[in-house]
Amino acid sequence: MKEELKDIKNNIEIMNLIKYCQGYIKLVNPSFNRFRINTDPIEEKYLSTDILYQDSDEEDEFEINLKEFYENDPKNVPEEAKEEYGKQKELAQQLEQIKNRFNISEYTKQVNLNFGYFKVEVPEPEIDEFSEDDTEEDKPKKKKSDIYPLFSLPIKVIADRQFSIKLKDVNIIPNIGFLFDVLGEEKFYEFADFINKQEIEGALRF
Repeated sequence: MKEELKDIKNNIEIMNLIKYCQGYIKLVNPSFNRFRINTDPIEEKYLSTDILYQDSDEEDEFEINLKEFYENDPKNVPEEAKEEYGKQKELAQQLEQIKNRFNISEYTKQVNLNFGYFKVEVPEPEIDEFSEDDTEEDKPKKKKSDIYPLFSLPIKVIADRQFSIKLKDVNIIPNIGFLFDVLGEEKFYEFADFINKQEIEGALRF
């Protein structure tokens, strides 16, 4: 009987390990990026950027100001507040979705607050379709313009009657991979070396 219970326990532990590994693979595999959930860029009137300029030993939870959404009855929103209410409601729904997804898979999901956005042009992936007379140099490079965050902070989304975010770490995560095609190999590695030194010196701490 003891042997049977031991076998059952081992099987459960193995199944839990398999589930964890599957979840981890989904987290690190780029092919699963399509399952990411994002909010639209959060305006400063909803989340003040002052949180980025305070000491790390100060408050680590910050309210998201959605006053119109919190205070108005959905069935009786004043006409002059409808547009703003709609924006805040959409943001609240996105935050709720992120919170729920994280709660389901908290060991394999991470919620980040992205900031330091700027707009750049990067080459689009291309399929090699050209004639024998063409060369790579002759072929025009297609580019796309997009907005990228340079930094991220791990956070937790909290919904207790009102939405807020809580910092999970004071170490700022640099996101510089997309700059390779923008800066070129030599300058990219120079910049990556600079960022690495900043991290070692503790300059990239909240």
